[in-house]
Amino acid sequence: MELDICRAWGVELLPRTDLDPVVSDIPTLLFSGDYDPITPPQYAEKLLPTLSNAQHVIFPSGEHGQAVLNPCSNGIISRFLDNPTGELDVSCAATPPAGFLTPADVIALPQLRQALAARGLAGLLMFAGEIAPSLLVGLFLLSVIPIYGIGWLIGRLLHHHREGAPGWTRVWARSAPWLALAAALVLLAFIGLLVFTVGFTLMDNQNLLLLGAIPSSWRGIFLLPWLFALLVVLMVVTTAALWSGRQRSIVGRLYYTLLTFAGLSAVVGLWNLGVMGLQ
Repeated sequence: MELDICRAWGVELLPRTDLDPVVSDIPTLLFSGDYDPITPPQYAEKLLPTLSNAQHVIFPSGEHGQAVLNPCSNGIISRFLDNPTGELDVSCAATPPAGFLTPADVIALPQLRQALAARGLAGLLMFAGEIAPSLLVGLFLLSVIPIYGIGWLIGRLLHHHREGAPGWTRVWARSAPWLALAAALVLLAFIGLLVFTVGFTLMDNQNLLLLGAIPSSWRGIFLLPWLFALLVVLMVVTTAALWSGRQRSIVGRLYYTLLTFAGLSAVVGLWNLGVMGLQ
């Protein structure tokens, strides 16, 4: 079918001589991996008779694209370019790999995998864009530091102390700023650790990251979204207590209600991001 298309387009076929083996005495370096399903070592062996100055290095545990992201291969290439006719030290080629990864050794990030499948490494920017809304929510929750800090300072300067209705609602009112602050810090810690983990995996094992996965040794960070969700639930209870007990001013209650809705929005965002349940 392809030949018919070429004839219809008027494309001339290459001469059969182009399929003849290359004959050359130029120093040549050939790499092969025993686990290469596309170009196994025997393919390179067929080229050696007509390449009088060729050196063929076989990696017993190698795969396709042996020179990619392989310090041993890159070292051999560098030494070959420095001295193409000299004897090469290829002893590192026989070094066995660290080991194969199993599903238990990795954590798949669904959204990251979809982004990378759609855009390759550029998909990391898409993944960052999906994290950004939760980060903005975390920054809004951190507003409790200046807002409540300034309110407390003004109250102390004016010797003003407002009490709401007595009882359990007062306890929740006092814990309100700390719950919001704790939620913000947990959320930002998770996002920071997740970004660091993805970056670390990119530097350490790019092939693993391209599969949308990170090492399972980072599994513990995925407990943080659940801790954040628990703190947000406590904020919901606190919001109900503030309104039912008339704790704080109307503006204060409205502000804390906004904080609670922001926390709930972040929980939904984390759930949609697929990071809850990965622990």
